[in-house]
Amino acid sequence: MGDWQDITRPLMQDMPVYSGHEQFIKTQTQTVEKDGYNLTHFSMGAHCGTHMDAPAHFLQDGATIEQIDLQTLVGICDVIEITDRSLVSDIPNGIARLLLKTHDFKGLSPEMAQTIVDRGVKLLGIDNMSVAPLDNEAQIHKILLGQGVWLVENLDLSQIQPGKYECICLPLNLVGCEAAPCRALIREVNNA
Repeated sequence: MGDWQDITRPLMQDMPVYSGHEQFIKTQTQTVEKDGYNLTHFSMGAHCGTHMDAPAHFLQDGATIEQIDLQTLVGICDVIEITDRSLVSDIPNGIARLLLKTHDFKGLSPEMAQTIVDRGVKLLGIDNMSVAPLDNEAQIHKILLGQGVWLVENLDLSQIQPGKYECICLPLNLVGCEAAPCRALIREVNNA
């Protein structure tokens, strides 16, 4: 096995966000110099940075983030590189966890989303802020989340080559939330 690599985007002020509602704000409320200790307050939307979407994000009675089966979050995953929407059709059957490394990718089409569901994927990660194009957010999310695919969006796969990896994607245990910030790690699987 290789070394663990962090594929989580760092949370910091002025980072790119999907909308103004997701902005990360950090305030130092106490300092060692003045108060004898450091204390930081931060606020952010649940979809800021690398995060996991639960079915409740788009489904009225969908599961919330704390209801995910923990087995979905840890195990072997495949990283594939796609530059074109049609390449999703090349995904083999039986991949439980799939991470998409993209280049100028505009989001999944409804057909691509259904192909991912049909292949048996339970955890889908992508290096874009969303799996869906801006003009079709609801439909794509409903196809995936409505058929048991949990989503990890805004990964940093820039240093990751396509291949087979072990992954850990752990969202904060936020009860009743439709999403949560997520720490994601992968390491190469020894194919010997």
